[in-house]
Amino acid sequence: MRILIFICIAVFSAHSAYAQQPATGAAPLKKVATAATATQTAQFQVWGNCGMCKRTIETAAKGVTGVQSAVWNSDTHQFTVVFAPAQTGVNKVHQAIAAAGYDTDTTKGNDAAYNELPGCCQYERRK
Repeated sequence: MRILIFICIAVFSAHSAYAQQPATGAAPLKKVATAATATQTAQFQVWGNCGMCKRTIETAAKGVTGVQSAVWNSDTHQFTVVFAPAQTGVNKVHQAIAAAGYDTDTTKGNDAAYNELPGCCQYERRK
């Protein structure tokens, strides 16, 4: 009996999905992102030196609610973040990185946190 119910549900689901497809020759349906699933990508500069900096910077950014991805390139100092704007904004990401001691192109890192960074992570700071 359970197998029969499962088969009926599977057939009904497949039929329903097929029924929602546009007629031949019509434009395909587009998925529309809802506010809950929409994301934005931002890029900015973050100063640092090494692999330890990379780990600290990315961890700080990922600690912000709504951040889905954070990647920092130590060679170019380019930082890329993907986040849900319904949950956070790019300024909160800047602040989290600065709180860890790293300067961004708009926010100066926390001096006390910078002074606690390992020597290899203490980059030449901007004025």
